Amino acid sequence: MSFFKAIELIINILYIRENKENKLTLYSFDEFREIIEEKDVRLKFFFDELYFSSNLLSKNKDSQTRVKKQLLFICYFLCEIRNKFVNNAKRDLAMYLDSTGTFNTSIDTLANLGVTTTSHTIT
Repeated sequence: MSFFKAIELIINILYIRENKENKLTLYSFDEFREIIEEKDVRLKFFFDELYFSSNLLSKNKDSQTRVKKQLLFICYFLCEIRNKFVNNAKRDLAMYLDSTGTFNTSIDTLANLGVTTTSHTIT
């Protein structure tokens, strides 16, 4: 399966999960992978490649935890490039930053980088 097709399948699964079924955003790479693969087993190869390309097995436990968070972010980021209605994680991060007193200009800068939603979406 092509990279493009894998991302397309993940987007469709996440869109249904987040927008039709109103399920919460996933914040664990292992849970994300398990749920996505459960919906379409063809994505196992995609996740295997992503997992092995991170060289995760050679890292200590703390580094493995950090890398898994980065892998999850990459998955959501790739999906959001194609479909802005897939990713509640960006909204959740913007809401958290706002609750800690982060300036709107900082949140909006992160939004311009594709990391969060804009400060206008969390008022």
